[in-house]
Amino acid sequence: MKKWLSYLIAGFSYCSLFGQSIEPTDTLVVSKAGLNGFVVVDTFKVETYAKTPISKSFIYVNGNPIDSTRIWSIQLPICHKNVIYFNSNETRRKELKIAYTFTGLKEHYSNVFSTDNGLCQLFRVDNVENSIFLVDPRSGKEVVFCNLNELNGGEGTNGLTNEEFNIENVSFMNSECAIVEVCTNGDESCTHHVYFSIKQNESKNITNDFQLPYSKVKFQNEFINVQFVDSTKGYLRLKYEFLGNIDSDSYTESKLLNTQLKQVGNVLNMSSYAYEIKGYNIQHGVLRNYYLNSQLYNGKPVIVSYRFDPELDIMMYKVYSNVLVSAKELSCFGSYGLSILRNLIFAKQNYDFSSEFYQAYFNLFAFYNNPEMRKLRTKDVNVKLTEVDKANLKLIEAQEARVTR
Repeated sequence: MKKWLSYLIAGFSYCSLFGQSIEPTDTLVVSKAGLNGFVVVDTFKVETYAKTPISKSFIYVNGNPIDSTRIWSIQLPICHKNVIYFNSNETRRKELKIAYTFTGLKEHYSNVFSTDNGLCQLFRVDNVENSIFLVDPRSGKEVVFCNLNELNGGEGTNGLTNEEFNIENVSFMNSECAIVEVCTNGDESCTHHVYFSIKQNESKNITNDFQLPYSKVKFQNEFINVQFVDSTKGYLRLKYEFLGNIDSDSYTESKLLNTQLKQVGNVLNMSSYAYEIKGYNIQHGVLRNYYLNSQLYNGKPVIVSYRFDPELDIMMYKVYSNVLVSAKELSCFGSYGLSILRNLIFAKQNYDFSSEFYQAYFNLFAFYNNPEMRKLRTKDVNVKLTEVDKANLKLIEAQEARVTR
């Protein structure tokens, strides 16, 4: 199963003491050779490289190199309590693990930890002890969040029935509750998954709630990826991949769930190209947006800002599906969301955008970024607009006028 990793901590005190400016949410970053991470924290921009650029550092803060060629960033850094941790998940080479403050202080550290899709916790997964530990990187202390051995051999649907299993993914919905995906095959080619909701070492098997029903005659398997979690509003964005016995039967759908795991609605599928998070933007301790892989029409790789907004996701699906929306539904959106919805009306008709931001933004979505559509971009889409499209466009433009007054 594909891994979905994000590298941010929420629910803590972030690196928010160093500036007041806000990075625009329509940022487009040219993907330089070797650039594998772009992180913004208030006025500080951190760039990490997989290979050495022009000068001799792999890590830059506001364009200034902070170390020599022997330190490179294998993964996106994690910001926690005014410290940036590089290579937090590295276990073999301790010299790669740098803790850096924006006052310029650098030191090595030894803790091993990751962060979750829900952007809520620092943790370490131990598949020898079958446990998840919460980690404090400053003190080095670890606290057991859950031990899955206690579920092994349990009775009924709440227990694991295999002696061999691996913890595959951990997605915290808030700092105290997580969805844990367990592979019950116990090997790398996992074909059977069980999902648990775990809170303070109390567990509930949520596999039946989490999975969608599918024909086991027509499909080999169902894979679920937690793409984004909004712990403040209490929503999860999930991608379901159904692997058919023949390729033509395979398909993907995406849904929004609340933290009670009830389906809120369908959302647009994101393209596979946009699967990798390249960075994030934190302002005054609040996650404003992610930076995702994308590309321009000419194939040039770029990093584009993407804000996970559950209400916007639902509204985008409605607009794309030719559903008439109401002024009341649009009233909760600011200029950013309204501009996305307005341009979506044209994007779904395969509009040829001059704006590089909208080229990259809509290339994040499968309906727009596929070989067939790429060949047929056009400026002449007005004749393709439906009556519902025209009505939605009028409502959106009216709300934009109200917002910008």
